Amino acid sequence: NYEAATLLLENSADPNMHNLAGLSVLLLAAEAGHIKMLTLLLDAGADPNARTRRKMNNTYPLYKAVQSGDPELLKMLLDAGAVIERRVQEPVARR
Repeated sequence: NYEAATLLLENSADPNMHNLAGLSVLLLAAEAGHIKMLTLLLDAGADPNARTRRKMNNTYPLYKAVQSGDPELLKMLLDAGAVIERRVQEPVARR
């Protein structure tokens, strides 16, 4: 919810926080294609290179933006300093 996030950030919430599953709020905004939220978080100082805190999967917001196929999301994250050379560790599918 954009309004709730705005209120929290105005009251010193950390824009780099992660949820209980270890996902950064910036990654969730990128995954959802929520450009307005992504802008809010980046303007508040969110790290565009913050990875998940999951042991099995180190994913970055830029990776989610690539998956979305939205060039505006990509440009926003790159302009904010997202590093392209990051390697993403995908879980190995077991048979």
